[in-house]
Amino acid sequence: MTTHLTIGQLAENVGGHIETIRCYERRHLLSPTLPLPSGYRLYNREAQRCLRFIKNAQALGFTLHEIEELLDFQVSSNAHCGDVQR
Repeated sequence: MTTHLTIGQLAENVGGHIETIRCYERRHLLSPTLPLPSGYRLYNREAQRCLRFIKNAQALGFTLHEIEELLDFQVSSNAHCGDVQR
């Protein structure tokens, strides 16, 4: 069973802010799992994991652009360790 979180619950669970999550959505770093017709957005555990990754990468000094590139490597079937290290 998948538990869906509202944007407020997601922010609270990860220690972020709602506006920051919205910013990540606009930059296509994070997407709601289940957008509802009412305008509410629901997120699953994968979105929570992704948000933690973004926050941890920022704490290590990565820019949002660099984080976007790292997330792109994650979904790319052609990514190699050397590509990520560069």
